[in-house]
Amino acid sequence: MKPVDLVFLEEAAMEQSAASVASGAGLANLPKSPKKGMNKRDPDFKPTLIRKENMAALRKLQKSTPKPHLDLKYICDACVQIALEVASDEVVQRAYALSKRRKPS
Repeated sequence: MKPVDLVFLEEAAMEQSAASVASGAGLANLPKSPKKGMNKRDPDFKPTLIRKENMAALRKLQKSTPKPHLDLKYICDACVQIALEVASDEVVQRAYALSKRRKPS
């Protein structure tokens, strides 16, 4: 796994918008300017790095929810909360295993 495999959750939405513009989607599909005060970060959330395949799985989960779709930050936060409540020891063990795979020998 390379560092480029990580994405910021907050930047994911911007990438989707940029992709539609780059693909020639036209001006009709451009996102509208945010309402006054809407472009501020939610102080209860911090940007988080996750692997691209995990982001794809989260987006798939997001698309499976009834409309309006849930914001990814709430889906990610729920995943973390459940993981910590149900299996915090396993989370630590998995983190150690992942970190050992990434370190060069």
